Amino acid sequence: PLLTGNAKDNQRKMEGTFATAAVGLLVGALLGMAAGVAFGATLIALAILISGQIRRDDSLVALAVWIPISLLVLLGSRWLVDLIILPDARIHEEIARDRNWGVALIEGSAAIGIALLLDATFS
Repeated sequence: PLLTGNAKDNQRKMEGTFATAAVGLLVGALLGMAAGVAFGATLIALAILISGQIRRDDSLVALAVWIPISLLVLLGSRWLVDLIILPDARIHEEIARDRNWGVALIEGSAAIGIALLLDATFS
């Protein structure tokens, strides 16, 4: 098993993963970097997807298959946000060059929303 112990201990381990991602989001917000906000939100989305898989199955093989799928889904969601929600702007330019917090929050919110939807679908 990937996570040994009872459910309470495993839940505490996953809460540590969420806390690490939340710290990345907070540091980005405090330093005034849109890229940090987007990165932190994407880490939270990835933590949601990985913790959901660990909750469903404790197999290391299943986790090794799920992580690349999760990354592809998050990349696809960013591409869709870029194409559908922000057709006149490119996310990369808005975040990196213009330091646009609004676009960073839109990208991060979309990633977290997609992660929650995908986790609920497979739960």
